[in-house]
Amino acid sequence: MGRVLGRQKYSGWQKALASKIRLPQAKLESLRTLELADVELSRYEVDVKSLYNSLNSIVGSVASAKILHVVCPNFFPLWDNAIANGLRAEYSIGNNPKPFSAQDYFEFIKSIQSLLRKYDKLWSSLSDSQKKGRLKIVDECLWWIVKRPFSPII
Repeated sequence: MGRVLGRQKYSGWQKALASKIRLPQAKLESLRTLELADVELSRYEVDVKSLYNSLNSIVGSVASAKILHVVCPNFFPLWDNAIANGLRAEYSIGNNPKPFSAQDYFEFIKSIQSLLRKYDKLWSSLSDSQKKGRLKIVDECLWWIVKRPFSPII
């Protein structure tokens, strides 16, 4: 993230981020207590998209998701370009040159929630043994898969 945010394009991002993140503080505080696997996600769609959009205008799509994850680590999953591009390839036809939108991130969150629920025992076991949150474990698994797609079968 530092490599990207160090570019001239993002000059002054820290101050802009600090002012933007103070505005929805109550909303973030309420999301901070939630576990993604346990919520009815559609209730939070507007909040997720507005938070993502407000940060995206300052730091870009991937950094927005990472910042949201740092603030609410059990609700907002991490993503990076490789994972986002992998999901884009999985669910759409051809390459989509448009930047990732709040809708893209929300669809990603829905996919991650589905994974969390479907393999709950696996994520919980790995989370306990690795002393990391379930969303961080999912992120590491997805990152491994997109970086080394044949590794699970070789």
